[in-house]
Amino acid sequence: MIRYAYYPGCALQTVARDYDTSLRAVSRLLGFELVVLEGWNCCGAMSLPTANYLLSLALPARNLALVEEIGLPLVVACGTCLNTLRRSRHACNQRPEWRSRVQAALHRAGRTYRGEVEIGHALEVLAGPLALAKLRRQVRHPLKGLRVAVYYGCQLSGPGVQGLTPSSYLEELMTGSGAELVNISQKARCCGNNLVSTRPDEALPLVQEILNEAMTKGAQYLAVACPMCRHNLLAAQKCTAGCTPIPLRIAYFSELLAEALGVT
Repeated sequence: MIRYAYYPGCALQTVARDYDTSLRAVSRLLGFELVVLEGWNCCGAMSLPTANYLLSLALPARNLALVEEIGLPLVVACGTCLNTLRRSRHACNQRPEWRSRVQAALHRAGRTYRGEVEIGHALEVLAGPLALAKLRRQVRHPLKGLRVAVYYGCQLSGPGVQGLTPSSYLEELMTGSGAELVNISQKARCCGNNLVSTRPDEALPLVQEILNEAMTKGAQYLAVACPMCRHNLLAAQKCTAGCTPIPLRIAYFSELLAEALGVT
């Protein structure tokens, strides 16, 4: 079994426990052990850089230092955490002035970060060639007849050092589990992030457009891979449901995989 250090982040330990539970179960069945990183801290999310840029680099760097101490590659499941951790690694590796300041902050906490951690999203691991082949062999309840649209959001579809390299991870996992793909053009569109809470009148109509496209094209499920995205899509769905019924379920991709693999 291949072992990974696993950074759950705040969401998967609170509001997205169903994501955490299903992801761990699916990973085990496909030959991966996710070892929860002991002593992890909040990554600081996306708003911290505007308040304290050094802290926004040092918080995720502390987690990366913990990973280096156990010598395993790192897997995360949240798009925001992925971007934050990779942004910190990039700053420490490419910007000497910030690397020295981050190291000084870490030294005060008794840690050192060398910049050697491999950081991957769960999608990159589970949609690898060997894992996909194992998924197809182990499917017990194929999702035949289930029409699924996939949604990455902007955090997972960004180019460069952040996000994922342009790919079809979700599509491959869904077809591997037997589902019928429904292609939508807005799969990489922003879900509104915190604006859904702070400026809902402006943000929710934009999110509803994503739901409307999926429904118009006949999707029964919208498979997501980010707690923030799911939260905002559900908020938009609830807002719209007061006027028009929405026969669309929004689920983490790992929940659909768990169903196909026979996880109770």
